[in-house]
Amino acid sequence: MDRKGSCDDGRTPAIGGNKSAMSGDRNPWGTGNGTAGEQDTAAGPTPPAGGDKGAGNPWLPPASDETARRSAGLDDILRQRRGGGGGPLRRLPGGAAEGAWWRWALAGSLCAWLVTTSVHFVGAGEQGLVTTMGRFSHIADPGVALTLPWPVQAVAVRNTAKVEQLSVPDSAGENLLVTRDGQLIDLTFQLRWKVRDLRQFEYQVRDPEAALRTLAAAQMRAAVAELPFDPVWDGSRQGELQTRVLARTQAVADSWRLGVRLEGIDITRANPPARLGPAFSRITEAREEARKAQERAQAWATSALEGARAEADAFDAVYAQYKISPEVTRQRMYYETMERVLANNPKIIAEGGNITLPAPDTAKPPPPPAAAPAAPAEGKPE
Repeated sequence: MDRKGSCDDGRTPAIGGNKSAMSGDRNPWGTGNGTAGEQDTAAGPTPPAGGDKGAGNPWLPPASDETARRSAGLDDILRQRRGGGGGPLRRLPGGAAEGAWWRWALAGSLCAWLVTTSVHFVGAGEQGLVTTMGRFSHIADPGVALTLPWPVQAVAVRNTAKVEQLSVPDSAGENLLVTRDGQLIDLTFQLRWKVRDLRQFEYQVRDPEAALRTLAAAQMRAAVAELPFDPVWDGSRQGELQTRVLARTQAVADSWRLGVRLEGIDITRANPPARLGPAFSRITEAREEARKAQERAQAWATSALEGARAEADAFDAVYAQYKISPEVTRQRMYYETMERVLANNPKIIAEGGNITLPAPDTAKPPPPPAAAPAAPAEGKPE
């Protein structure tokens, strides 16, 4: 039965008007069945584009062109903060979305951090001390060492083949030591050493170089006190002193587990105190003169010894001839001796008979007469 003709009391148009109002854009269920009596709703407000499905109807699915709602991401927040601007970093090669550059930068930084803190190159003659969270782990040999990234693991590389030097003392002033005879000597030296055990060297004492310098200075002081001043000053026993100090210092360093090996000790200065410099200069000059006199005496002794040896050889030769013919040798020795004695004698001694005297040598002037003694002066006793 038609709802318009169900009653003829003249109230049907009013009812139709109310239905038209209910079927308008405020109807949460949308439009009706499309009957002729409901076509007057077109006079009402025009529904929004996208169909007659009400936007406020919670029981109907959303329109097909409605954008799905989602939570705001990090890209949206960054895009809002920079004002939606793009620039040269808006898109990267390969079609990366806007804002992806910071991801590439973060990935590159992470890779650089992993490579630089996990791959270590240990050169020839070097060793690497590997620590895990600050605690010793192992020793890395020369080559490529792979570790966990920092700060989980770290590597400290040190050249263990290099011979290093320590000056004792480390200051430039005087270093006065007492000798056995109670004198003072200004003595400095250099200690040559290198690392033998890297773990002991790094962990046994806080400052191994300072400990080694103190130890060497103490051993040198003790060794100098066992020797007199002169052998240490003139260098005659400096080699013995260096050997003694080296052996004692190495023994104590091993007992302390310093992890070092001593290569040698070189004395660089051994002088008297500066205040006694002039006195010791005179002593040095006197010693130099004594040395020269000793050298001259040694040269004379060598010459005299060679002359005595030559005379002894000549005597041995004459004695050998004498043993062959003693009488002839005896007469020859007599004649040679008389010839040497009478060579400058003007007198001639002969037994008798006819003697021919040699002519006098007129070219040679006669010797002057002896001078008479001078008369004593008057007033003076003779």
